[in-house]
Amino acid sequence: MDFGDDQDADLQRALAMSLEASNTATTAASTDDNPTGAEAAPPPQPDDEEDQEEDDEDLAAALRLSLETATPAVEAGDLLEPLNWTDPASFPPHIQESYQTATPTNMKECHGVLWEVGTTTVPDQQRWLAQPIDFKARDPNPEIKARHPQSGSSLLATILCHSELWGLTQAHGGPCGVLASIQAEMMRLLLFGPRTSDESSSGAAASTDSASSSSILPLHIPTQLTNHFCQAKPDLSPSFLRATLALSIGIILARAALEPNVEQQDDEMMDTSTSTSMLSDTVKLVFPKSDEARQVEWGHLEPWDAATAKEGDSASHLSEHLITYSISVPAPSTSESPSKKSSHTLIEEREELLAQAVAVFLLETNFLECYHRPGGVVMFVLALIQSRGAERLVQDMDDPTAKLTTQFGHCSQELINLLLTGQAVSNVFDNTLRPSGGALICQGIQRRPVIGYLSLLESMRYLEVGSYYKTPQFPIWVIGSTSHFTVMFGDATCLVETPSDRILEKVRRTFKQMDGAEEQGFIQIGQFQDFLQKLGLYPKTIQEAGVQTLGATIEVHGAGILLWEDVWKKVSRLMTGASLQAVLDDDGKSNNRSNTSQPQPPPVAPPPRDAATAAMSDEELARRLQAEWNGDTLPATAPAPQPAAP
Repeated sequence: MDFGDDQDADLQRALAMSLEASNTATTAASTDDNPTGAEAAPPPQPDDEEDQEEDDEDLAAALRLSLETATPAVEAGDLLEPLNWTDPASFPPHIQESYQTATPTNMKECHGVLWEVGTTTVPDQQRWLAQPIDFKARDPNPEIKARHPQSGSSLLATILCHSELWGLTQAHGGPCGVLASIQAEMMRLLLFGPRTSDESSSGAAASTDSASSSSILPLHIPTQLTNHFCQAKPDLSPSFLRATLALSIGIILARAALEPNVEQQDDEMMDTSTSTSMLSDTVKLVFPKSDEARQVEWGHLEPWDAATAKEGDSASHLSEHLITYSISVPAPSTSESPSKKSSHTLIEEREELLAQAVAVFLLETNFLECYHRPGGVVMFVLALIQSRGAERLVQDMDDPTAKLTTQFGHCSQELINLLLTGQAVSNVFDNTLRPSGGALICQGIQRRPVIGYLSLLESMRYLEVGSYYKTPQFPIWVIGSTSHFTVMFGDATCLVETPSDRILEKVRRTFKQMDGAEEQGFIQIGQFQDFLQKLGLYPKTIQEAGVQTLGATIEVHGAGILLWEDVWKKVSRLMTGASLQAVLDDDGKSNNRSNTSQPQPPPVAPPPRDAATAAMSDEELARRLQAEWNGDTLPATAPAPQPAAP
C-alpha cells in the first residue's frame, strides 16, 4: 500500500480553482473598467475559434473525468465534530483515573532531538507542520458504496476493496515514515485484533480491569499470531476506524514510554512486585492550549532554537500555546500471585493497559480530531518525544548528536526504530555489536517486534537487516526505499519457521553478539563460556569442566580461537537435546573414521631382480641404477657361484 498524493482530488481542486480564479478575474476586470455600471464590451475573440473550442472541450472532459474518479466532497453534516475543549477537572470519572497533569510543553527539548540544524530547512519543517494524520476518504459517495462487497464477504475482502476508508494519505513529503508506522499498527488491529463484540474469540488480549475501555474500544490488541485473519464481521464504519486509529497511536506511544534502554534490558526473571518501579512511566500527549486554535501553527512551536530561549531561564523553553497531558495507569497490585514473569512479559502487559487508556482519552475528550488537521504529525511526534524523554532518546542512539529527521525532512532510522520498537537505536541488525574489541558499541534491535522492517538498501549492501525485523510477531512490514516508506502485509504462512531455522538464528545472533565476532568470524576461547551462558546451555546443560573440554575440541590448534562453522556443528547438537558426552563421542568417532576411511596407497613392490642382480649388494645395485640413468655402461658382473650340490 502506498501513501502517495491523491492525484485525482488534486486535479479536481486545481481545475476548480483555475475556473473560479478565471471567473473572478473576468468579473473584476469588467467592474474596474466600467465604474458606471454600463454594459461591458465583449472580450476579443481569438483568431482561430476552432482551436479555442477544442481546448474548451478538452478542459471540460478533464473536469468531468476528475469529478467521476475523485473523492467526493464531505457533506455539511459530515464535517468534523467541534472539539470538546474542557477543563481537565471536568473530565469523566474513568478519564480522571488515567489523567494526571497538564503542563506547558518544553519546546527546546523537543526541537533539540527532532531537527538537524543546518540540514533540516524551514520548508522541510513547514511540510511537516502541514501534514495531518487522516484517512483518504471519510464518507464514500454512492458509487463507491455500490462497489462494496455484498453481505457475507470476508473481512479481508472488505479491507482490500476499501483502502480509501482506512488508508492514511500523505500530502507533503517528509513524514511518510510516521504515517507508514501508524498504518502498520492499524493493519495489525484490523486483520488480527479480536473484536470486543466477539466473545467467542480466543486469545483476546484486552484487559477487563477497565469497563470503560471495553465499552468504548470495539477491538482488542492481538498478542499472538493465529493461522487465519480475524473472523469478524466486516466493519469499516467511521466510529470503528477512529477507535482503531486512536488505539494504534496509543500502542506506539505506550511502547516508547515503557520500553527500557538497551543497557537496562535483560532476560532475567523477576517478580511482579519488583518490576513496579521500573514500569512507572506515562504517556504524554501534546495539544493546543486554547479551544480557539483548531490546529498547530508555526508560532505555536516557539521557541524554535536555543538562541530564542534565554540561557538559564527554564520558563523561556516552554510553549505558550501547547499543553502536555500526562496519561498513566495504576501500578499492578502487589497482592497478586507472586508467580515470576519475564521483564518483557511485564512490559507488554503494561503497554497494553496504557495504550487502551490513551485511546479512551483521545476518543472521550475528542482530542483525536486534532490529529486529523494540519500539524497532526508534528503533535504526534512531539508526544512521542515527550513520552520517551529527550534524555532516554539520546541514550538510545549510537551518536548522541543524531536527530529524528534527516536531509529533506525525511525520517531518520532512529525515528523509524522508535516508532516500531520503542527504542531510538541507530541500527537494524540484531542485538548489540561491539566491534574493535568493544571500543565501539552499536545498538540494534533487541527482540522480535510486532511490526517488521525491510529496506531496499540491503539489496545494495549498504546495511543488513537482522532476523528480528525480518521475522516479526505479525506478518506486517514497513518497507523503506531510498526516498519513501510504505507498508506490506501477508498471512501467517509468511512467518513459518522450522525448529532448525529458529535454532540457527539464535546461535548466529548470540555468536555475533560476542566482541569482535561480527567482523572477524571467530571468538576467543575465553569467550566460549559466556557464549554458552547466553544460549542457556551453561550451567544448565554443561558444567565448567565440560565447557573447557568442548572448547578444546573446537579450538583451532594452538590459535586460541573458535571458528563459527566448528562452533555451530557442536552447539547445534546441544541445542537439539544431545548430551555433551554424545557430542564428544561422535567427534571422536568421526576423527577415527577420518583416519581409517582414507584410501591407503598400495605398497610399492621392489623391482624384480634377475639372477645376476639378486646377488649384488645394495651399493653395487645403486651404482648400476645410477649408471643406467646417466647412460653409462658398466662391466658385466660375473654371476655369483652356485653352491655345490650335496
